[in-house]
Parts: sequence; C-alpha cells; structure tokens
Amino acid sequence: MRKFFCLLVPVFLLSAIAAAQTADEIVAKHIEAIGGVKRMQAVKSELTIGIAEINGDKIRISYLRKRPNKVRSEISAQGITQIQAYDGHQGWQVTPIKKDPELLTGDDLDDLRNDDGIDGPLVNYKEKGYRIELIGKEKTEGADTYNLKLTSKEGKVSNSYIDTGTFLEVKNVITVKHKAGEEILERVTGDWRPVDGVMYAYFTELRRRGRPEQTVKIKIEKVELNGPAEDSLFEMPTIAAKPESPK
Repeated sequence: MRKFFCLLVPVFLLSAIAAAQTADEIVAKHIEAIGGVKRMQAVKSELTIGIAEINGDKIRISYLRKRPNKVRSEISAQGITQIQAYDGHQGWQVTPIKKDPELLTGDDLDDLRNDDGIDGPLVNYKEKGYRIELIGKEKTEGADTYNLKLTSKEGKVSNSYIDTGTFLEVKNVITVKHKAGEEILERVTGDWRPVDGVMYAYFTELRRRGRPEQTVKIKIEKVELNGPAEDSLFEMPTIAAKPESPK
C-alpha cells in the first residue's frame, strides 16, 4: 500500500500542474482573442454608451473608466440623471432626489472600488490576487465553453465561461454577499466587435438568479477609447455654501 501511495502522489501532482497549465493556456488565448496585452494596456480611458432595457423601460447609460482605478457611471431617464463615481480614493453619487453630491458607503462603494478596470480580472490575474481553476468543459447559452473558476484574494468566487472556439467570454456568474443576504448575478455577453483592435461586447444581459423581472438587456451604441477623461470627472464636486438666511 505504501509503495502504491508513493507512486500515486507524483501522478496526482503532475495532474494538478497540467490542469493549472491548461487554465493559464485558456487565459492566454482569451487575452489574445480580446486583442492582446499590448493593445489592451494602450487603452488609458474607456467610455461606453448605450441603452439599458428593463421591463420595457429604456434607460440611457454611460460608463467611463480611466487607469488605474477611476470609474464614473451615469444613468438617465425622462430627463433625470443619477451619477456614481470613484476617484481612486473615495466614492460619491448625485441622485435626482438629493441633487447635492454625497459620499458612497457600503455595497455601492464596494461595487465601484472593486471594479476590475479596463483590463478585466484575467490580465495579470496573479498580481491582482486571483486564483484560477479549470472546472472543465460545458454547454453555456448554447455554446461549448471552458468553465474557469476565479477566486479573489478576498475570497469572492466567480465563474467565467470562455467559448472554446473564439476564446471570448460567453457568460460570467458571481455570488455576491450583501448585508441583506446572498444573490447570484449572471452576465451574458455577445455581439463582440473590434474597436481600435480591442474586442468589446456590444450586447450584455444582466440577470439576478430567481428574479427574472429584474433582467436588464444592454445594447452598446458607442465605445470610445482614449477620449477626454479629466480627473475632475471622477472627483466629488464641492458643495457651494448656502447663503445665510437674514436674521
């Protein structure tokens, strides 16, 4: 038995190493399919503009990223706009109700602060603290995919489903823990198009598992790379002092 076990250990280790190499190989092919590290990292700012549809209602959205970790999102409907932004240090928002800017806290702040940036989680994933495991092959949204399990340094788990032919992402599933509980979010991507040599998904469907009425379909109208993105767009506006009421 001891002799058999000694033979089994190196076989097991070799299998584990082979699996890790296969996962890295898939990641490398995915990055190359997107456009390659050089082209991706030449993008210093990224603006996407489109329409989000939920329950028949259409909302105009824009999402601006700037390296290394600045984010600004705007959602507009019926002449009303909500802004959320992160300047690399603090997050803030302007809502139609309060109008004056206010600091973000809790889950809203975490969502912006933990944004994976222009490159996404897979580029230099080890430096970002991710661990990747190849779960295997499976059908996803009608496509043959590789299922890659990503675990962040904070312990958050997501699964990226990569098309076995194009090596572009078909779906991403993440388990999110909020104060109110746990939920599973799904992001299905398609209609991939090149912009300055970098591939972007022009269609995204966001799902909350168990809540089909909250499904959001997003169609991108425009992707602009390396356009104007002044730091002031991400910084919280100063609230003007209100004049004192006469005594």
